[in-house]
Amino acid sequence: LFGLPYYESAIVEQNLLLNKRQKDEIEMKDLRILDPDYYRFETHVLFDDAFEDDENGNRIPNRYVKQLVATVNVAGAYVHEAVLFISTILGLGTILLTIVSALLIVFSTLTIAELYTISILPALFYILLFSTQVKKARS
Repeated sequence: LFGLPYYESAIVEQNLLLNKRQKDEIEMKDLRILDPDYYRFETHVLFDDAFEDDENGNRIPNRYVKQLVATVNVAGAYVHEAVLFISTILGLGTILLTIVSALLIVFSTLTIAELYTISILPALFYILLFSTQVKKARS
């Protein structure tokens, strides 16, 4: 899968990437496939220059990384058929660097480009299953 937010809407691209799992689960149910790993999907998102400097010179995630993290709520709502809220007293950058710290690989020594890899599905399921409060939308 390839998504390039420079040419397409970043939210649309990220939703397409994150909702791939839901389509596979529906197909598994329709085909009565009992093996949960039959359609195991894993992808990595590579960010070139994913961090920017704030006014104090600290490295913080740029807007594309923030959009991806924000899109997890939308994609999770489709998977769980509920409105999801990631509740924390920490900021968005701290969420990214603490919750997904084991999955965020920072190659800070590269001189040509900075590459940051996020393993989407393990991060998505970790966030949705262990770090969120699932609240059903009330009519």
